[in-house]
Amino acid sequence: MTCIVALETPAGVWMGGDRMGSDGYTGAPVEAPKVFRNGPLLIGYTTSFRMGQVLQYGLQVPVDSLSWDVDRWVSVDLVPAIRSAFETHGWDRVKEGRAHGGYFLVAVAGRCYGIQSDYSALRTTSGEYATGSGEYLALGSLHATRGQDPKDRVRRSLEAAAEHVVSVAGPFDVEFQETT
Repeated sequence: MTCIVALETPAGVWMGGDRMGSDGYTGAPVEAPKVFRNGPLLIGYTTSFRMGQVLQYGLQVPVDSLSWDVDRWVSVDLVPAIRSAFETHGWDRVKEGRAHGGYFLVAVAGRCYGIQSDYSALRTTSGEYATGSGEYLALGSLHATRGQDPKDRVRRSLEAAAEHVVSVAGPFDVEFQETT
């Protein structure tokens, strides 16, 4: 229960998230941000605080293989490293014979990817991303504010989600990752 938002721009990726810890009925702001850096990655997560901890502290990013073909690197090198970290640290779950993770956003080299629970890595044509319980309000805000300052767009989308979704609340963290 959260809201994570990302926006691709020619200069790089803006990503923001709330700090609400909630079960959908009650909640309180948490100390740790849900948007953070791990090596060349900017990551924003939802689904589970444990998953976020593994992504932040347990994931060994395979930076040696990062090349100009970023899409390939994410699919062939990064995703297996994520699966390995989840398995090593007890987060990877198997259901009906298939591994399932969680949903989170990853930015690298000026590109953002939505990593699905089946480990698919997807990019949008609009460069606008949101996930969590505030996803739809945040996406509507991003659409309505096109042409405006990207940092303001990310913050406003989080504020819109917090205004209307009980499981989204500040403080908000907004980070920028420059295109390399």
